[in-house]
Amino acid sequence: MGDLLPSTSHAMDTLCTHHAQIMSLLKTLDHVCEGEMRAELVYELFVELRVHSVLEQQVFYPALSPLLSHDQIERYGKEQYLILALMLELEQTDEGNDQFACNLAIIADRFSEHIEEHERSLFRNLEKERSAIDFSALGKRLDLRKQELLEKMRSRMKPRSGSGHRGGSFVAQAPTKHIRCA
Repeated sequence: MGDLLPSTSHAMDTLCTHHAQIMSLLKTLDHVCEGEMRAELVYELFVELRVHSVLEQQVFYPALSPLLSHDQIERYGKEQYLILALMLELEQTDEGNDQFACNLAIIADRFSEHIEEHERSLFRNLEKERSAIDFSALGKRLDLRKQELLEKMRSRMKPRSGSGHRGGSFVAQAPTKHIRCA
């Protein structure tokens, strides 16, 4: 977030803050070896990644459609889909399995690339187009939608507890098809 221009918009600040929260979770997860805390962190990571994906795909990218090509928006969506697919695989993998650490590392790398592309490229280019979009209003919409999504996700899912659980598995309190936020 510190690399953005001083006149950054509310929308980009909101997304940069969320990027930092997710990276912090990923870094913490890298150091927590097992147990309830790891399960809670994997659950929180899944929630935050899902919310972030929905925020960008439902609110941010559509608002940028006058400035971005359909191909650019589609490419960003595919990148997020890959991260979420890896997250679902991670959620189903035992913590002790080598695949767990591998998937976690891939998610961290992919999300780091996402941040790099957005904060150092996309956001800087958008700074030049400040008059085309009301980024302050967009930021408020992102903030409101983020709170709605977090409440929705957390009310329908909870981390699975107890020993012998998979790597941070969570259980839906409603059928999976109803958990979708997108």
